[in-house]
Amino acid sequence: MRLFTQLSLSDIRGALMPTRRRELRGESLEERAYKSLWHLSISLVGLYELKTHRTKLAKALAVGLIAFHLDAALCDALDIPTTPQRFLNKLKA
Repeated sequence: MRLFTQLSLSDIRGALMPTRRRELRGESLEERAYKSLWHLSISLVGLYELKTHRTKLAKALAVGLIAFHLDAALCDALDIPTTPQRFLNKLKA
C-alpha cells in the first residue's frame, strides 16, 4: 500500500509505456497493410449500414463508424497516430 501512495498513476504509465511510437508499434509493412485493409472493410460495413438503415440515430452511428475506420486505415498505412490518439496525447501533455 505504501508503494501506491508514493507513485502516481502517470509515473507508473510512464515507466511501462515506450517513449516513441515506433517502439510501441514495431510493425512491418505487411502488418500495417493488413490492418489498413481490415479497417477499410469495416468502413464498407458502415456504408452498408448507412444505406440500409432508416433512423437518424442509426445513420449517425454509421457515419461515425465510417469516419473512425477510414481514419484508422489511413493512419495505419502511414504509421502515424490516429486522431483519437493525437487528441489524447494533447490532453495528457
